[in-house]
Amino acid sequence: MNDHIINYLLIIAIIIIILLAVRLLILRREIAQISNNLRDLRRQGIAGKLTVSLLHRPLNLLCQEVNLGLDDLTNARIDAERREEMLRTQIANISHDLRTPLTSMIGYLQMARTNPENYPAYWEIIENRAHAMQMLVEQFYELSLLEAQD
Repeated sequence: MNDHIINYLLIIAIIIIILLAVRLLILRREIAQISNNLRDLRRQGIAGKLTVSLLHRPLNLLCQEVNLGLDDLTNARIDAERREEMLRTQIANISHDLRTPLTSMIGYLQMARTNPENYPAYWEIIENRAHAMQMLVEQFYELSLLEAQD
């Protein structure tokens, strides 16, 4: 009778070992699937989500958290691209605002050179344009300081 109990216990132990081995193999396969999916996402520039069908609840929760992190990264990248575009637009606007008085100043300098009798009037206009340009540069500097603090 002891031999029968030992045989049953041995069979039960073997079944448990087989079930645990199968479970371990399934977990290893799921982890490999997650790893491959993450590698694919990294190659795509993290523009997607993990799409896995897992049998293990903690791994499913882990994938959900990774997907939330990927969403945050995607949103941060979109926000950075939007800010970069806004910065390019602001720089273009500032460049235009600085070029306008500078072009005017150069024109009046050329006119003063060709019409020396009107030099004092041209000089006053040039001086006014130079002050306007100085104010624009100072405003640009203040804006850049405020942006740097943000």
